[in-house]
Amino acid sequence: MRDSAILIGTLAVLLTACEEWRRDRIGGVVFINDLGAAGITVSITIQSRGTRTETVTDATGAFQFPEVDGEDVYILAVLLAPPNIEFVENNIEVLANNTRRDPASPDDKFTYVEFRGYTPTTVNGTVSWTESEAGVAGVPVQLNGLEATITDANGSYVFQDVGVVPLAAPTGTVDRTKHHLEIVPPAGMKGIGSTYAVVRVRGRPVRQDFILRFEPASASISGSVLADAQPVAGAEVEFILGAWRKATTTSSDGTYRFGSMPLGQASLTLVRFPANLYAFSSPTQAVTVTPNSYIVVDFIGRLRSNNRPPVVTITSPATGMSVAQGSPVLFTATAEDPEDGTLPASALVWISVPGGQIGTGSGFLYTLPAVGNYRVTASALDSDGATGSASIDLQVVAATGAINGAVRLYNVGQAGVPVVLGGAATATTTTDANGNYSFANLAPGTYTVTIQHGSPWFTVKSQTVTVGPSQTVTVNFFAP
Repeated sequence: MRDSAILIGTLAVLLTACEEWRRDRIGGVVFINDLGAAGITVSITIQSRGTRTETVTDATGAFQFPEVDGEDVYILAVLLAPPNIEFVENNIEVLANNTRRDPASPDDKFTYVEFRGYTPTTVNGTVSWTESEAGVAGVPVQLNGLEATITDANGSYVFQDVGVVPLAAPTGTVDRTKHHLEIVPPAGMKGIGSTYAVVRVRGRPVRQDFILRFEPASASISGSVLADAQPVAGAEVEFILGAWRKATTTSSDGTYRFGSMPLGQASLTLVRFPANLYAFSSPTQAVTVTPNSYIVVDFIGRLRSNNRPPVVTITSPATGMSVAQGSPVLFTATAEDPEDGTLPASALVWISVPGGQIGTGSGFLYTLPAVGNYRVTASALDSDGATGSASIDLQVVAATGAINGAVRLYNVGQAGVPVVLGGAATATTTTDANGNYSFANLAPGTYTVTIQHGSPWFTVKSQTVTVGPSQTVTVNFFAP
């Protein structure tokens, strides 16, 4: 009996130990942006029974479900996490007997599970041209084959709110933190290295740049910068095609060269040179770059020290002309420059002495204000700062008037009658054979006209009148 009791006790101990062995644990850690996250609610569901238990992660992000049946299948899920967090996997299915030993308790079985979530962030970068390091605008950029954008004027691109790779992404979902970027280079360009990149996004902004170069089927451009057939060394020439820019400087012989240039409609501009020494009338020239072409573009200017002034010709009015006071005068002129050609009308400035500036341009009307002598000068400035001019002399005379009339008795003209003018000016005349008289070239003013006739039938022998500029006043004496 004693042996039986001992055997029964031993079996009980063994059964208890076996039961304890079957009490497995499932646990793990919830990471957010690769740091353990506290206070996250995690649930475990027994698949066969549909029962669910919840727990909350500790300060290190760890959680644990003790005493689970090693033969059951369990589904773990993150139930409550901060907003805007995307998890690589939100539901994980485990079999408890697929275990590893707990290093802290080697006799226990422990199934370890990780949940990793990330804050959506940005993926950005630039697409640049290796020749000048300038950004390339308008380049398509794709993210995971689902989103697309194009580079801006500076060659920059950005994707906002990038979390984990969507399950629908055609690029695959082996690691949902790895995002696939691809660019489509413009015609005539190819990527240095690859136009494809994989970037890992884990809650922090990621930058990925791409560098392009031109394909061999491009062109070269060369030429010279000359002033009066003399080379201009150290001048800067800039090539511009859209957002692509490249500059070079002329050598000691005035030549420059661009190699492996992009294809398309571009421009060449002489952007820097000693402007105090040289002048160029066409500092920008258009070029069409075609495959495998060799283009020559020269910039031809002149030395400012050899510059000749413009020739100004006044075509109206003629010098020495007399102008009635108050009458508008038409002033016209042209300006021809030996280097610049016909100067624009705005280059002409008109100065009167006395009077100052009276106008600008190649033609206008102006009324000189007072009686007197005037010298009018038209001057023009060329692109090099040289001035040419021409002058005319004008005389402004008073705008005179006149008085005329007749002396008649019984409607018969009285010949030889003295007529006396008084007032603003004095004069005497006699009537002609028909009895008519006149006073010419009278300044504006008030005058008195008196006849000297002995007949008593002339009851009015004197009249007072006012003469205005260019006005003729009629004063008649009729009797009876």
